[in-house]
Amino acid sequence: MKVSTELTGPAGLLQHLADCMLRLEQKKINVEEAKAQASLVKQSNNLLRYELDVKKFSTKQAEIDKAK
Repeated sequence: MKVSTELTGPAGLLQHLADCMLRLEQKKINVEEAKAQASLVKQSNNLLRYELDVKKFSTKQAEIDKAK
């Protein structure tokens, strides 16, 4: 299992999903475990998207404040 520091960012999450698919094919995990892992990755992706949106908003707000 990967540690949390290896799962930061989109590349780490994609690698984790690929590892889960491989373990599923090798019958090392069952379908329910793979679904649970996929759900966690989806939640992590939503958090990354939220953080990106916050950064975009902050940048636009700073640009508007500079223009004043």
